[in-house]
Amino acid sequence: LNYFCNKIIEMKKNNERVLVKSGDCIFHIDRYCPHQGADLLQAKIIDNNTLKCSKHGWDFDLKNGGKCDRNSATINAIQIN
Repeated sequence: LNYFCNKIIEMKKNNERVLVKSGDCIFHIDRYCPHQGADLLQAKIIDNNTLKCSKHGWDFDLKNGGKCDRNSATINAIQIN
């Protein structure tokens, strides 16, 4: 449990961001899922502008700031084009 908690804390401190493409749009997002830190570079874009975390299936609406459809979590999506 300590390892998991420390990993989440480390991830939050790094604040690493990446680019993802959805159709003709490019978004700048947090690299790691706010749920349990899965790498969102492995995520898939579904239903046009929804990013699905590959680890636990959380969906994030890229056009709505990257907000999760289940709760108030976000990947802080910013459209850059």
